[in-house]
Amino acid sequence: MKKDELKKKLKSFSKEELEYLAGELYRLTPKKVREEKGYEELLEHLPELSAAGKAFQKGMTPEDTDALLKEAAEFIMDVKAGYYFSANRYVTRAQRYRWRTYLKDLVRRLNRIKAEGDEGRKAANCLCGIYEVMAVGTHRWLFPSQEPFYSCGMKQIEFFEQVARRLLQVSTGRITLHRLLTLAVEPDLGSPFAHHDDYLRVLCGLLKTPDSKESAVEEAMALVEESRKRRDQKTAAEAREAYAFLVLLLELRLCEYEVGIDYYQENSSRSPGERTKILLRELRRLDLKEQWLEIIARAYRQNVSLSEEYEEIWKYLRNEGTFPEEH
Repeated sequence: MKKDELKKKLKSFSKEELEYLAGELYRLTPKKVREEKGYEELLEHLPELSAAGKAFQKGMTPEDTDALLKEAAEFIMDVKAGYYFSANRYVTRAQRYRWRTYLKDLVRRLNRIKAEGDEGRKAANCLCGIYEVMAVGTHRWLFPSQEPFYSCGMKQIEFFEQVARRLLQVSTGRITLHRLLTLAVEPDLGSPFAHHDDYLRVLCGLLKTPDSKESAVEEAMALVEESRKRRDQKTAAEAREAYAFLVLLLELRLCEYEVGIDYYQENSSRSPGERTKILLRELRRLDLKEQWLEIIARAYRQNVSLSEEYEEIWKYLRNEGTFPEEH
């Protein structure tokens, strides 16, 4: 049921029926979920949150916008200082207790600011700053939860896409691209649950023009070279792999197949077998049959170990002229 349909349905209920519905929904929700999603905070602060939401919908004056941007910047600084994790004299206990509800409301209000102009740029930077502290908060104690996205009812990759879209509406210059590339990769460096590929695919999909893709390629290549200077070999290799992978994705979409493949082969930090599997996977995604056959033929010549599954795909492609359906 969509939000508008839900509102229409709720209006048809009496006060007693709404009270019964709210009580049943609360009772049927597991305690752990209620705590993680901030049900108690919402109930405790519902009047002011509801009033703030209605007032906001009526429109914001320039003074309101300036105050909101200042509020967001202060929140980001307080989180970085650890004030939302442990007791201190700057953020009250009540504020720390309702951090989930407050953060969600802050993001919602920032998203209402139009993307155009100086205010839009500042709002995009604030949303980016909030994403950064939440991403870092999955590895360090910045919030009372080490799963801040989940606790706030957000999917991290969806928030990343939202932030990336807002930043690209403001600019597609090198500074913006550098920030987005590092935003997609850096927070997860060294994490056993790193998932750079998905975020880089999202970013790749948001770069609509050849010029923006080429600029991103240049920035990714520069970051590959920067990664070689890192002292920590593990994070250096991981960063180099992620940025080289983005070059591959973008060059394939620019139809510079050989350039992308050769660059990835030369700069990937993975083993020859893993590199080959990634290349075959991405070429299959884009239905690049000729290039797929070239890569697997090269792998066999170089005695790269591949499973029987790839040989079966190879035979099917040669006989049928198309890839078999994925199950």
